[in-house]
Amino acid sequence: MQSRSAFLAAGAAAAGIAAIPRRAAADPVALRIVSFTSPSLLPVYAAIDRGFYARENLAVTITTTPGSVYQFQHFSAGDSEIATTAMDNVIAYDAGQGEAKLASPADFVAIFGGDNGFLRFYARPGIASVADLKGATLAVDALSTGYAFVLRALLAAGGLHDGDYTLLPLGSTPARLAALIDGRSAATMISAPGDFAADAAGMHRLGDVYATIGAYQASVTMVRLRWLLANQPTAEAYVRATRAGLAWVFDPANRDAATALLVARAGLKPADAAVMLRLMLAPGGLSPTGAIDLAGVRNVIALREKYAVPSVPLADPANYFIPIASRADASPNAR
Repeated sequence: MQSRSAFLAAGAAAAGIAAIPRRAAADPVALRIVSFTSPSLLPVYAAIDRGFYARENLAVTITTTPGSVYQFQHFSAGDSEIATTAMDNVIAYDAGQGEAKLASPADFVAIFGGDNGFLRFYARPGIASVADLKGATLAVDALSTGYAFVLRALLAAGGLHDGDYTLLPLGSTPARLAALIDGRSAATMISAPGDFAADAAGMHRLGDVYATIGAYQASVTMVRLRWLLANQPTAEAYVRATRAGLAWVFDPANRDAATALLVARAGLKPADAAVMLRLMLAPGGLSPTGAIDLAGVRNVIALREKYAVPSVPLADPANYFIPIASRADASPNAR
């Protein structure tokens, strides 16, 4: 587990990133991202396709993870430099509460904000309320990380507590959605656009995260702290290019192109891509600047302190992320 003092020291070191000049032209630096399948990767897709990473001499590739256990095992082993994952995962592993055994000590830190996860609570047809889930099996990504504690909070708000249900770890949203539809799971958390398929299959939405627990920092971009300290110019270049991708996505002139990119890269139908884009650009969707929602992180920590076993006091929310200042204008035309 990374110590609190080390995180604070790293934050002070990273504050100097903004003063580092851009690297001279050279062979592109390969950056491998491991991520859940998500349309929220749209700024990354844009930065790849529009050449924003290439402008920074970065060659970015994306590998999909089937779940958080696989993701953290392989990320810890050095199979990728960057991950997009749940903020809960970052905190869990740094606090020694992660579900997977890792190849090296946990020293994970978020450097870029994503979204609130667009998390919806779905149940099978005929289940009208949380009370109907007593005695049921519910699918989660992993038992002690990800959005399992969000699910438990939603169940508690509906009157169900530990012992009233069974949690079944199945991995990412597509796997949980399949289990919901085929009946192996009575309910689960679904991230958009999985809710489109859940609706089409006749599943019943019982609620969503914001309506029940308020602000929640779901997805973030994560690196290993030791990698960050050894690769600060590369980290700044990645953040600068990703911010350019965000600026491109939020530019009203690019709505049609962004929708088409979701179709091509995320495999969405055109109508679903248009809806997904509107969700991502609305308040509570994508962070327009990549900022991390401090109130949302506090809620993540509050849920971990309530449900994690063993229970341990967690550090200040700011200790789990290091905002990387970008020296340049983040617009797509910045040089």
